[in-house]
Amino acid sequence: MCSIEPSHKTSGFQHQHRRNHQPHITTMCQICSIKEAAAKERWPKPVEASKKDLIFLVDSIHTEYIQYNNVKRSTPNAPPPDALLDLCRMLSDQLDALEVDREAWWTSPEKRAMRQRLEADLDQKRLSALHKINNSCIESIEGLSAKLGGFVKWSLNMNGGVWELMNGHKVAGA
Repeated sequence: MCSIEPSHKTSGFQHQHRRNHQPHITTMCQICSIKEAAAKERWPKPVEASKKDLIFLVDSIHTEYIQYNNVKRSTPNAPPPDALLDLCRMLSDQLDALEVDREAWWTSPEKRAMRQRLEADLDQKRLSALHKINNSCIESIEGLSAKLGGFVKWSLNMNGGVWELMNGHKVAGA
């Protein structure tokens, strides 16, 4: 698991007190939280198949981001490298593809027939479970997209979030 140590600005006594009496505190890297969240979720099989690609992209983004952070220490106004931005765009596209896969799964003839059969049989428990899986998958994908938006905004200083990530280079080049 990735972690980044928060900076504490305290006086000597307070710092010594914290060091001796509180456990070492770390926070999770914003981009790695996407991987952690995706790993916890269980998605329908067609969507689940894309999880490895998603995790690979997050790992690649993390590596590029660490390199970018090292550059920012010596050059605070350094823009994010194109490789990092391209990987973030790929992750955004991957999340869009997950939603397309989920929609295809939900609207497939097999699932439609299953829902109709469960409705006809008045099997509300299984029908409810099926809807719960679909709704959970929707929420999960939206949550992952929001985490990417937060990373882009706060870690890459792109106030336009994912929209700026996806379209900013087009506007800047015009």
